[in-house]
Amino acid sequence: MDRFKNFLVLVTVVGVILIAPYCGSAEKTVLHTFDREACYSSCGCDAVGMIAECFDCKQECDRKYWAEFDKEMGENNKGSNDDSN
Repeated sequence: MDRFKNFLVLVTVVGVILIAPYCGSAEKTVLHTFDREACYSSCGCDAVGMIAECFDCKQECDRKYWAEFDKEMGENNKGSNDDSN
């Protein structure tokens, strides 16, 4: 009887491990397809005297990142476009 219980537990554990990746999400989505770090690297922030341009470029990268995020999350999740904070 103990062998049967051990076998049953083993089969249950293996079954749960095999099924677990399919139970986590109802739909497969890839979040954050926009690579913000790659965009930052194209800003040229290494140059001396380019602080304002670097900041503007990084801010534009952030805007593109969050626009992509909103698009992936759906139209109903759009937040404010206020940059005053």
